[in-house]
Amino acid sequence: MVISQILKTDTRRILTDPFMIFMSIAPWVTAIITKAGWLYMNKHYPDITLDPLITSLAVALLTPMNIGIVLGFQLLEEKEQGVFRAISVTPLNNDYYLFYRFAITVVIGSIMTYFVHEILGLISLPLVFLLPVILVATCQIPLQSLMIASFARNTLEGFAVMKGTGFTLLVPLLVAYFFSDYSISWLAGIFPFFWLIKAYQFAINDQIGLFIASLSVGISYTLLLCWILFRYYRTNALK
Repeated sequence: MVISQILKTDTRRILTDPFMIFMSIAPWVTAIITKAGWLYMNKHYPDITLDPLITSLAVALLTPMNIGIVLGFQLLEEKEQGVFRAISVTPLNNDYYLFYRFAITVVIGSIMTYFVHEILGLISLPLVFLLPVILVATCQIPLQSLMIASFARNTLEGFAVMKGTGFTLLVPLLVAYFFSDYSISWLAGIFPFFWLIKAYQFAINDQIGLFIASLSVGISYTLLLCWILFRYYRTNALK
């Protein structure tokens, strides 16, 4: 009952907000356009070398970030409307309410990420590799949403936070593209998305031990950051 009501409310909010609609359909549109562009370039400009790894990372595995942004603005709007103060005095307290929100979006994000990755079809991975990578990717959903909802006091500040956190995604991608063969690249490990990139690379190269290690670090580090932000959100952002 609670989950169905949350889904109805979120769906209504998304369908009435142009920005939310854009962020929700952007991964699908981007994947289709990228796939078409990739096929066109390979057919008409075969001498130009394209990197399927970076393309897949930038399109498919960033899909959870879009979902996290949507959820972050939803939480921010609810904070402005005093929803959390009302929930705190009901049997469904804020902790359970946020757990429901994160669980629902992680499930949706996992499905979306899988299909966007397959629509691109640039890199083929067995499910035993792809599904754990998607799991780590979807951990970015609560992280991204909590960054927006915790540090922004209104929608305008939410956009500023969203833009400001873009470098946490851009830097690891640039490092993976330009410095992946250098030991200095590991300095980018302070960004959680870096470990997703490394796991994806190790999966492609069939390096099982390093794949498992990167997954473990990635999910542990991301969940630690989520826990820290969640505590901040409860103690400061909901005042």
